[in-house]
Amino acid sequence: MWWGGLSTGWRVNVLLYALAAISLLALITEIVVGGSEPRRVEVAGQPARRTTTTQAQVATALGPTSSLAPTTTAPAPPRSAVPTSALPPEPTRPRQGSSPPPIGFNPVPPSPTTTLACRNGNDPRCGPFRWDPSPGPYQPLAVNVNVAPDGAQARFTFDVSDPDHQVSENCATIDYGDGSSQPLPCNPAPCPPAFGPWTPPAREAGQRQFVFGHTYNQPGQYTARFTFRNDRDRCPDPYGDSRSGEIAVTVG
Repeated sequence: MWWGGLSTGWRVNVLLYALAAISLLALITEIVVGGSEPRRVEVAGQPARRTTTTQAQVATALGPTSSLAPTTTAPAPPRSAVPTSALPPEPTRPRQGSSPPPIGFNPVPPSPTTTLACRNGNDPRCGPFRWDPSPGPYQPLAVNVNVAPDGAQARFTFDVSDPDHQVSENCATIDYGDGSSQPLPCNPAPCPPAFGPWTPPAREAGQRQFVFGHTYNQPGQYTARFTFRNDRDRCPDPYGDSRSGEIAVTVG
């Protein structure tokens, strides 16, 4: 027979091909005979309910398998690791008991307040003028007048003294009694209005002598008057005063 003439290797191959053919015929027979009715799958744990599922239905329900890697979310860094400049500014919370300004309202910042200097000041807001502390009573001005003949003239000597005020040629007037007079320069110091507390100046004694000559054209009796004032040297002035001295003149 042909079988006996085959080698061992070929005999093995023929047997393998025969087994494969038998398996294929059995599979075709199973499909033709029993493949018209789908299989039934019993679900464990639910004896009262049966679910009929074919392999095609399971494949359709599941859909194609995704090959994408699962999405992972990196944990957020701790707040201390985030730079301060990258963080959004925190909203400003209104103070308790205050209401936020209306929209579109721009509050005007208060202007800086300045301290009003009223010591020795001239601002009416400082109130009425007053000495602080009180300077006390002032000492009166004294004027002494002497006259002596000097040829055809009369020679007048005026001695002025003040215990608590300086004496200068600030403001004086000489009336010779015959209708003529001789005023000395009178330039009062500028005196802006004073307000508020003022510190009294220091007391300063003064003394001065003035000499004038005058010729009378007619004989007779005359009264010469010399008026001096030192209340215009400075202002305000608690020690200024104004005094006059007189003397009778006989012209022969």
